[in-house]
Amino acid sequence: GNMNINTRAENFYLGSLIMEDGTNYKGNVNYYDFSVFWYNVRASAGSTGASREFTIGKNCHVDVGQTQTTGRTYPAVYSYYLALTVGENSVFNVDMPGNAVRFDDTGAGMTIKKGAVVNLTSKQLAGSIVAFSANNTYLNAEPGSFFYVIGTSNQPLINMAANGIGTGS
Repeated sequence: GNMNINTRAENFYLGSLIMEDGTNYKGNVNYYDFSVFWYNVRASAGSTGASREFTIGKNCHVDVGQTQTTGRTYPAVYSYYLALTVGENSVFNVDMPGNAVRFDDTGAGMTIKKGAVVNLTSKQLAGSIVAFSANNTYLNAEPGSFFYVIGTSNQPLINMAANGIGTGS
């Protein structure tokens, strides 16, 4: 389906999200310095959100970010998720004032499937675009995928040793 969600705060609080193949999603936070998708509670075993995934299906186009100008604290997908997956031949564009992607939970990570294009952008002057802020985190760009990190920060754009807010190391 086609979704265009423009909210003052998060678009969703969730435990897991699976976008169907062919989805077009545009999500924006326009007022508060909050994430677009907030995994605000660690989903328990046996719950509908137990997989703690953020999965974009095949052939999707997803644009998420913030137009708010009061802060740069939160990444697009935040907190207790485990697996952020961008499906085959999908496009995932993130434009956040702070971290675009941050791995906040032990074992969390991102997989970019073959043919997918991921554009992560932040115009912050201090802080990384991709922040590894927890232990045993990962980023896997499969052969045939495209992964772009765009920013002007005075810190590493991809920081393998970021602190809990994704700035220093």
